[in-house]
Amino acid sequence: MPGRVDVKPQVLAWACDRSGQGVERLMERMEKLSGWLSGAAKPTFKQLEEFAAATHTPLGYLFLTEPPTETLPIPDFRTVGGCSSSSPQP
Repeated sequence: MPGRVDVKPQVLAWACDRSGQGVERLMERMEKLSGWLSGAAKPTFKQLEEFAAATHTPLGYLFLTEPPTETLPIPDFRTVGGCSSSSPQP
């Protein structure tokens, strides 16, 4: 398929999780997301830009071969509901 971008489904799933929105909510906004996650379809560059904006993910991260490991550079002592978070929040 000309004009399509090869993106790893596990990186797309990571971006969905990282956004905190959930796959189902993002599928409501982007109807072809399920095909991208299954590997049955590939997004266009424009669709990938829209996905990056919707998930608050830097566009370049979506071209990685595997999801990056994110660490907090300094301890974050803030809590939500008495529980701390081990992953960065957008």
